[in-house]
Amino acid sequence: PSGGASAAPSPVASPFPTQVTYTIAKGDTLARIAKKYNLTVEQLLAANPQIKDPNKIAAGDVIIVPSSSPSPIVDAGSPSPSP
Repeated sequence: PSGGASAAPSPVASPFPTQVTYTIAKGDTLARIAKKYNLTVEQLLAANPQIKDPNKIAAGDVIIVPSSSPSPIVDAGSPSPSP
């Protein structure tokens, strides 16, 4: 057999730098969840490609809720100017 390694799927970078999971409660809608997190339904759908029909979510389903504001990037490696 050849010694070549099979290509493993590389992780897909999320378009949302931070995210949380949310468990759908009875009576929830994507619009209500989006409003709660200051997002659009489109953003929720983009983060949850498994949702085929936004009108058919069920209590107990777990979705990803992207952060509406990206995490600040802290550059700790900046050299300080010399006098």
